[in-house]
Amino acid sequence: MLALAAAVLLVFLWTIRSVVMLVAFALLLAYVLEPLVVLLERIPVGRRLRLPRPFGAFLILAALGGSVGWLVVISTPLLVNEFTGFLGRLPGMMESFIAYVRLRAAATGPNPGLDHALETLQLNSMSFLPQLAGGALKWVGAVFSRAEQILGLAVLPILVFYLLADRDRVRESLLRLLPETTRENVLDAGPAVDRALKSYVRGQALVCLTQGVGTGAMLAIAGVPNALFLGVLAGLGEVLPLVGAMIATIAILLSGFSLDWWHGVTGVAIYAMNNWLLGTFITPRVMERYLEIHPFTVIVSVLAGGHLLGPPGAILALPVAAVTQALVEDRGRRERV
Repeated sequence: MLALAAAVLLVFLWTIRSVVMLVAFALLLAYVLEPLVVLLERIPVGRRLRLPRPFGAFLILAALGGSVGWLVVISTPLLVNEFTGFLGRLPGMMESFIAYVRLRAAATGPNPGLDHALETLQLNSMSFLPQLAGGALKWVGAVFSRAEQILGLAVLPILVFYLLADRDRVRESLLRLLPETTRENVLDAGPAVDRALKSYVRGQALVCLTQGVGTGAMLAIAGVPNALFLGVLAGLGEVLPLVGAMIATIAILLSGFSLDWWHGVTGVAIYAMNNWLLGTFITPRVMERYLEIHPFTVIVSVLAGGHLLGPPGAILALPVAAVTQALVEDRGRRERV
């Protein structure tokens, strides 16, 4: 009966996995913002009063929402202008590229196959522009086409506010849904879960900071425009595997192409190299240090989460692995005692 109940519970959770992931993201964001809310809560208001926790949570979420809105307002026109300028410069860039290849090929002798390929590329370059623009608009529309995704983005700040402003009552209301024996086990495992999630937040913050600073500095040295903004975008992209990297790559490519094709290619190469270095040497070791998870387990967890649930699953893979490991270790410790 217990095995059957567990199987039914797993099937039910998988059916509502979008809701489960939304709650998980709200919990992670609450862990990120909790130290700031505690800091505001300690600010004295008058002689004996303190800043109310709900008001502090509202201020933090308002500041976060304003920052995200500012970033969107700044980045959207920038990306649109860069993309439009890229489409306008693409024919001239194609002509320069073809002329460069022909000049290099002329030094090695006649090559009919290469000449035919270059002529075909030149003829098709103009018809390629509308297809590129249409594909980009279709991709952007697909991102915002699902109603549940838009609803989830709207509900997420509300969930985070309740977790921050009234965490004790939220915890008590959830515990009332559990049987008495299960409730005691959950309370006993609470400190281990808390440590695991806090460690994940610290490790992920360090990874984002490393990516943002490294990419921004190297792009600035290479002379790529908007290096500061691109560094911030690359750092935030670490939170969204695949999707964040795709957005950062497109932004770097378009910003580099605003000067010439060489800066665009150089910028993408710099970002790709930083991604490889970060993913091979830094991210697994940082997560091993903070979460005490071996790099092999880190990589496998991210791949498995991405395969099962896509980019959201890749984001949640590490905290789920950290919490699972913390629960197993805590259970083993209590059984030994």
